[in-house]
Amino acid sequence: FQNISLQNEKKSDQKSLRDIQLRLSNAEALLSFCLGKDKSYLWVVTRESVSLHELPPQGEVARLASQFSDDVRRDRISSDTATALSQDLFGKLGPSVWQRPNWILVGDGPLLNALPFAALPAPVPSRTHESLAYLGSTHTIRLLPTERFLLSNVPASANPTFVGIGDPVYNLADSRGDHPRFRLASAKVPSASLARLAGSEREITYSARFSGLT
Repeated sequence: FQNISLQNEKKSDQKSLRDIQLRLSNAEALLSFCLGKDKSYLWVVTRESVSLHELPPQGEVARLASQFSDDVRRDRISSDTATALSQDLFGKLGPSVWQRPNWILVGDGPLLNALPFAALPAPVPSRTHESLAYLGSTHTIRLLPTERFLLSNVPASANPTFVGIGDPVYNLADSRGDHPRFRLASAKVPSASLARLAGSEREITYSARFSGLT
C-alpha cells in the first residue's frame, strides 16, 4: 500500500493519477484492472490513497468470468463460480473501499466482455456476522473504458426526452399480435400466458403529457 498522491510525479503527462484522485469524491473508489498472462493487478484509487493488489493470471479470471456470464444469461448462477470470481477480483479490498458506495470500474481483457459485475456476490460485514449480497445492491457501479475519462472537461449536455413503454403484446390471443414479425419472434421464445395491461397505455399517455417533453 502506498499513497502515491503525496509524491511529486516527474513527468507532466504522468500527473493524471493525482488529478484523477482530485476528481473522486469521498464516496467513490476507482478500481482499474490490468490482466496479464502470468500476473494480474488491481489498482484501487480513492481521494486519499492508491493501492495495488495482485490478482490471479488472466486465464483463470477469463475462465470464471466466461462461466459466470453464461450462468447469468441462462439464469442458473452457480454460487461456487460467482463466489470464486468475486473473491479473485475483490477479495483483497479493505473495509475502507467496501464502505464507499460508488464504484468506478475499468475492466481489461475478459472483464470487458459484458461481465455483469452487479450480479457478483459481495461480502457485507456486520457486527455479528458476514452475509452475502449482490454487488449491485450494495454499490452503484459505473463502467469506464479508461481512467482518463475522469479527466475530461467536456460538460455533459442535457437533452430532455420522454421515453415510455407500456401495454405490450404479451400473448398470441392479443389481436395486435397478428403480425408476421411478432409470430416469428414468438416461435423462437417460450410463451407466457399473461393478461393485457390495457391501463398502462393510459398511464404512459398521461405521463408523457404531464412531463412537458412531448
